[in-house]
Amino acid sequence: HPVTRINSFAIAADGRYLVIIDGDDKVRLWDVATSKQVALAAEDVKAAVFSSNGNSLFTGHVDGKVLVWNTSTRKPMRSFEGHGEGVESMAMATSPDGRLLMTSTSDSTARVWEVATGKEIRRIRDTNEVAFSPDGRMFAGLNTSMKVSVWDTGTGSKILTLAGNADPGDIDKTMSFSTDGRNMLVRHSTSILRLLSVATGKEIRRFDGHSKQIKSAVFSQDGRTVLTASEDHTARLWNVSTGREIRLLLHPAPLIQAAFWPGEHLIVTADDEGVLTFWDASSGDEVASFVAFKDQSWAVISANGRYDASDPDNASGLHGVSGLQSIRLNEFKDRFYAPGMLTKLSKPETAAELASVPGAAMYPDVKLELPSGASTRMRIVLTNRGGGIGPVAIKLNGKAIPEELQIGKSSPDAKEATVFVDLNVAPNQKAGDRKSTRLNSSHLVI
Repeated sequence: HPVTRINSFAIAADGRYLVIIDGDDKVRLWDVATSKQVALAAEDVKAAVFSSNGNSLFTGHVDGKVLVWNTSTRKPMRSFEGHGEGVESMAMATSPDGRLLMTSTSDSTARVWEVATGKEIRRIRDTNEVAFSPDGRMFAGLNTSMKVSVWDTGTGSKILTLAGNADPGDIDKTMSFSTDGRNMLVRHSTSILRLLSVATGKEIRRFDGHSKQIKSAVFSQDGRTVLTASEDHTARLWNVSTGREIRLLLHPAPLIQAAFWPGEHLIVTADDEGVLTFWDASSGDEVASFVAFKDQSWAVISANGRYDASDPDNASGLHGVSGLQSIRLNEFKDRFYAPGMLTKLSKPETAAELASVPGAAMYPDVKLELPSGASTRMRIVLTNRGGGIGPVAIKLNGKAIPEELQIGKSSPDAKEATVFVDLNVAPNQKAGDRKSTRLNSSHLVI
């Protein structure tokens, strides 16, 4: 099944939930504590953001409506209506205290809503992208002239307009306040990010290194690092004090977004081919990849080959590889399947468990030739795939066939072994029941 594209993603502040807006504008929600996808019937969605406590999810829709969902029940609680029809894109932000929601759309109008009542309390025209300051006392908006203005949340009055122009383009996640609220990140040109003082509006420094459009930019929680994602196939970490690049994360496809996982032991990136990648924030090593399929299934694959999936025995689009040979998942599930991988990834103390490399030696390949014609002899051919050929245990109709009734022997280092069994002397053989034969070779069952 094809992988769905990702338009955007969001992580609840406490790490309980992960949400993806897929290429069909549908919401895909995962409960991280259980590593399970949970149903939420939201369609035609352009943006999604969690409340500060993670108890609510706000979704912005193509008709301009905003819905509020209870993340525990996945039921809509209320709607905010006011934006025009045919919204092509939407930006959303919630105040830190959870009282206010700010939305802006491609109709260049921003609105501030009271979450408890759904009442619109303020409207700012000629504004596209929006962001709240960490204390909620200010918000910023990017207008159609590519100027960023800062407003007082309580009064709605403009405080100042920041120096210089921002980069024109779609509504991207490239404008954000520092954690102390004193500075802001604003994309200056396609590939250059500026750090501006909120008090003076003046530029402090630039982050210059990307070769294509920057799609998202966020501060770390301590405010000392900036994380950017770009269409140049890279995510980069920058030192805020010096403006220097301190880490480069290479991807096989253009990126659309990057974020720190709560706790910041992980960095999460999304590319335009539909892959979420988890990176160790300290080392820059790739930890795991996450893909959602269009048939609503999903899979997580660690960098060392472990996996979790909605169907761990037959996950759509997944298979193992040994050399040039494709291997069915159920043949190595007991060694490579790691249930609850999202949960483990979300916690620093358990994410390290996924770093241990499981043994890659595979079980022998087994071919079974049932008797034909007047013959009563069954032929079993085992081919060594790196894990050796152990003792052969055969069950027929649930009953073990004693080793003394088997003709031929297996050898651990042999490339191939052949064993014959005469079904005439096999215990409890029933006439016409030969097709129910089961063969156990080491741990493998056919």
